[in-house]
Amino acid sequence: MMSGSLEPLRHSPLFMRAMIGIEEPILGNLVGLVFTMIIQSSGATTGLVIAMAIAGTINLAQAVPINLGASIGTCITAIVGSLSLNREVKRSVYIHVVLQTIGVLIAYILLMIPVNGGQLPAH
Repeated sequence: MMSGSLEPLRHSPLFMRAMIGIEEPILGNLVGLVFTMIIQSSGATTGLVIAMAIAGTINLAQAVPINLGASIGTCITAIVGSLSLNREVKRSVYIHVVLQTIGVLIAYILLMIPVNGGQLPAH
């Protein structure tokens, strides 16, 4: 149902021009991060990205950075929750943000490793 409702976006020149820029990993990360910070749910961001991919409005090169940014953006819930708490809680939230960011960097490093010499498997 969600992917069906997003299918008209495939024919929107404005939306498609905006999505072309998301192929840049940093911009895709920022989109995923900000969107997840606003809705405070990386699961909802991931669900929306999957629905957009099924509808054909985004491709894998656009979906991966958005989802990686969402994994960092989900830290906003912990950040907001720690604002009025003690220093130890704030330190653990800081570590959470740092570890999520390191995880995204590791994912990018792993994504740069060619598989099968960069060739798709033959069927």
